[in-house]
Amino acid sequence: MKNDRSIFACLFLLILMLPAPLVLLGLRGDTSMEARSASDYPKLALTSILKPEELQSLSNALEDRMPLRSHLVNFRSLLAHSGFSANPFHQVVIGKNGWLYLAETFESHCTPDEHAIVWNRITEVAEILEECDIKLLLILVPDKATVHPEGIPEWMGETHLANIVMKTALQNGLEESRDWFIDMSPVLEQARSRNQNENLYHKTDTHWNWTGARLFFERLINELQPDLFDPSEIRLAFEKPANFDLDRLSGSAIQRPRKYYFPDRSGIKVVPEQESQYMVVTSARGPANRLIPGRTLIIRDSFWDSYPNIGAAYFQQLTSIHSDHASVRPDFPEMVARSDTFVVEVVERNFCRTMLKTIASEHFLGALSQAIDHKRESSD
Repeated sequence: MKNDRSIFACLFLLILMLPAPLVLLGLRGDTSMEARSASDYPKLALTSILKPEELQSLSNALEDRMPLRSHLVNFRSLLAHSGFSANPFHQVVIGKNGWLYLAETFESHCTPDEHAIVWNRITEVAEILEECDIKLLLILVPDKATVHPEGIPEWMGETHLANIVMKTALQNGLEESRDWFIDMSPVLEQARSRNQNENLYHKTDTHWNWTGARLFFERLINELQPDLFDPSEIRLAFEKPANFDLDRLSGSAIQRPRKYYFPDRSGIKVVPEQESQYMVVTSARGPANRLIPGRTLIIRDSFWDSYPNIGAAYFQQLTSIHSDHASVRPDFPEMVARSDTFVVEVVERNFCRTMLKTIASEHFLGALSQAIDHKRESSD
C-alpha cells in the first residue's frame, strides 16, 4: 500500500509539472469533467487588484483553464475512488464496493410545514380532477439510497436513517386511502428481496437500470389499463459506452456499458408530433384495446427520461413535460384541464420542490379551476 501511494504521488507531481510548457504553446483545459462552466475572469481595476477576493477569483479562473485539467481531475477522482484520498467532490458520496450516491439524497428537503401544504393542496387538486373525470396518478420514485443501501459508507449511515424516517412519514400520509398515489418503494424493495444479487439501479448513476424501470412501467401502465404491459415486447436495441452521471460528477471520465431498450409492439406505431428539450408529444396508432385512450399528460422527472421511448408506445396521445418547464408555463393549468389522464412522476429528493413549483403552488389551484370552467363553457 505504501509503495502504491508513492507511485501515485510521483505521477501526480509529474502531471502537475507538465502544464507549464503547454501554456507557452497556447493550450488550455476546461471544467467539463466537473459538469460546470469555468469561472469568469474578474474585472480587475487599479483600486481592487490587490484585494484578496479579487486575487482568489483570478486564481480560480486561471486554475479552471489550466492545461491537462481534465486529466488531473480524472486522476484525482481515481485516487478518491481507490481510497487514496478524501472525496474532493461535494456532490457525490463515494460508497462501498464501487457504489456512488448523489450527496443531495441524504439531505432533508421537506419541512413538516411544507409537507402539510403539499398534502392539502394535492388533495384539493385530486378532488377537482375527480369531479371532472380526469384520472390523477402521483408516482413517487425512491432514491437509489433507499433501494440500494448496501453501498452507503458507514459515516453516512446515521444521516441516511434519519432521512428515511422523514420520507416514511411523507409516504404514509400520501398512502392513506388515496387511490391516486403510487409509491414505488415497496415494489422495488420486494423485487430486491427476491434477488439480492440483482441491481435495480446503476452503481455509478443516479437512476435505475432497465430491471428497475421495467417495474415502474409495468405498475404505471397496468394501473391505467390492466394487463396491458408485456415485458416481452421490450427489446434490447443496442449497447454503447457512457459516462454515467455520478462518475462524471465525481470527476471521472470512465466509460461504462449502457443498455438501450425500445418497445417492439406488433401493430403499434408511434408518431412524434412535437419534440424539444422540455416537452415531447407523441401519438401511438394501433388497435384501441392495446392503447391507453385519450390524452395523457405526464409531468416527468429524470427517471422517466432514462427510457422515454417505452411509455410512448402505450398511450394514444402522450404529452411529456419536464417538471422544471411545467412550472414556468402559463398554460400548464390548461394542459391539465384538457387531459383525460394526468400523471406526475417525481423522485423522493425532489418531491416537495417539484410539488411546490407545480400542482401544489399557490396559484395552480385557482388557475386549474378557471381552466376547467372555461373548458365546460366551451363544450356547452
